[in-house]
Amino acid sequence: MTSDEPGPHSPRALLVRYLLIGGGSVLIDVGLLYVLHSIAGVQLSLATAIAFLVSLVFNFVCNRLTMAGSETKQLLRHAYRYALLVVANLVVTVAVVTAAPRVGVPYLIAKLAVVAASTCWNFVLYRRWVFTAPSPTAA
Repeated sequence: MTSDEPGPHSPRALLVRYLLIGGGSVLIDVGLLYVLHSIAGVQLSLATAIAFLVSLVFNFVCNRLTMAGSETKQLLRHAYRYALLVVANLVVTVAVVTAAPRVGVPYLIAKLAVVAASTCWNFVLYRRWVFTAPSPTAA
């Protein structure tokens, strides 16, 4: 079966799972933030950090299983590349969101634009770089 044919590993199936995992990550992030801060009374910055980190772990584990299966030999390599991508996404997000008001764009619109763009490039990078096996020549 080629990757263009229907099936659990087709680009369309992977994209659907990727989007569902992303939606779940957002629900975990926002839901846990609400529970920790509004219900449990945890200080906002700490609650924000905890919720974000929990959603990142969920996102990594689910996307890794989706893109790489249950293979375990590459876990550290995948985690390292995922972390690099998270840092790059953070830098881009902060740069765009903080620069947007200076050029007349509301920061929330800029944030949504970065989320949309990063959703696209993350899907491609997950499949082609983050969750890949090393090439035979790189071993």
